[in-house]
Amino acid sequence: MFKSIAVNIGILLLPIVMPTIGNAQSDTESGVKDLAKQISESMVKTEKKKIAVVELTDLDDNTTRFGQFIAEELITQLFMMSPGKFEVVERRQLAKLLKEQKLGAKGLLEPESMKRIGKLLGVDAIVSGSYTDLGNTIKINARLISVSTASIFAVASTNIPKVGTVEALLGKIPTQANSNGNTKPTPTPQTANLHPPVEIGGITFKLTECKHNGQSLVIKWTMIPDKDIMVKLSVGNTRVIDVDGNEYL
Repeated sequence: MFKSIAVNIGILLLPIVMPTIGNAQSDTESGVKDLAKQISESMVKTEKKKIAVVELTDLDDNTTRFGQFIAEELITQLFMMSPGKFEVVERRQLAKLLKEQKLGAKGLLEPESMKRIGKLLGVDAIVSGSYTDLGNTIKINARLISVSTASIFAVASTNIPKVGTVEALLGKIPTQANSNGNTKPTPTPQTANLHPPVEIGGITFKLTECKHNGQSLVIKWTMIPDKDIMVKLSVGNTRVIDVDGNEYL
């Protein structure tokens, strides 16, 4: 428990540039296209004829709405690149088969299950992967697994900015089916209540995260609308990192 805290007071004038939503979406699409291009080239090179994509997970092997979103986008991009080269299995078709076989995305990656599903769908390869939150960007690593050998024959990776829709999806957990077949939200961990948004001079400041990390206090916030502004911080010994990864002391 802290009994006293000494703070050096100083003044910092800092221009913070927030990217537009359009740029963020463009960067995300560009990142997924890059990932799809790498996978497509590996499929053609190894002469694989049909591929299925499973949901991506975080490093703790948890499935999120972001993982589902990337899988959907990747399937779309692969389909656009694949005509005459290879086939892409529609995600819902794979999900339906996994449900019938009483398998989840994780169970699919077991060698015997992979061979069984591969035979039923006629696929040669399965794309699985994970993503890592690097603060300002999300690193995505994909693995191409041969159904016949259950071994990785190619890898692909890309980075996308952690802004807008991407940041929102990272905190969402997929729905799960109940005994009646209906869906309900998966319970989420309880988090501390954050201060509600504050509007100053036509700009809304929203606190998105506040946590104690070792001997540091990490605070994240967003500003709406996004435009160039001057921010004055009156706390010394402070590091500020903007969405582009630029660091200011």
